[in-house]
Amino acid sequence: MHLSRTLAAAIRSYVAIHYPHGVADCAQAAREALLGVAQDIETVCQGHERVSLSRRLRTLLKLAVNEYCDLQAESVEIEQARAALLAALQGEVVNDALFATLT
Repeated sequence: MHLSRTLAAAIRSYVAIHYPHGVADCAQAAREALLGVAQDIETVCQGHERVSLSRRLRTLLKLAVNEYCDLQAESVEIEQARAALLAALQGEVVNDALFATLT
């Protein structure tokens, strides 16, 4: 659950910075898609181990993870979290306990 909350927080942070309310129509679709993914991650992960992610959005999701981690205080833990989040986006199984202190 901590992984899903951290990933959703990273996505929402990215959207708030790069796709704020009132964004141009051409970017509105990306905004809504990313917010939809964040919601799916939170709700689906409550009952399932995996969320299906669009390949089209994975680049934006990786950018969101990297930016979120860059905004955190630099530490070994945040770099481990970054690696784990990026691995999770690739479909790898990740230890959820690593994220307990991040969100």
